[in-house]
Amino acid sequence: MMPRQPYVAIVFTRYTMLSLENRFNLDVRSIGELFYWTCDELADITYQESYLLLIELMLSICQDILQLSEEKMSILLDQFLQNLPAMIKSSLKPCA
Repeated sequence: MMPRQPYVAIVFTRYTMLSLENRFNLDVRSIGELFYWTCDELADITYQESYLLLIELMLSICQDILQLSEEKMSILLDQFLQNLPAMIKSSLKPCA
């Protein structure tokens, strides 16, 4: 009968090698710096930019569907911004 310590070491080594092989075959991070260069190229938009895009989309849809005048669109936007939760308002302050 084989002692336990060498057996455990062999099983652990085999598992490590299989896991490493699996990662190189499946995980895109395994392609080295190319993965990180690709991630760097895809810049995230900021919190303020995302809200600005959503507000512009909302105004565009409202103008297309409801045919509102510029004055009414301005009132709608003001009401929308005034009724936002305080946390969101505070994060949008630097953008204004």
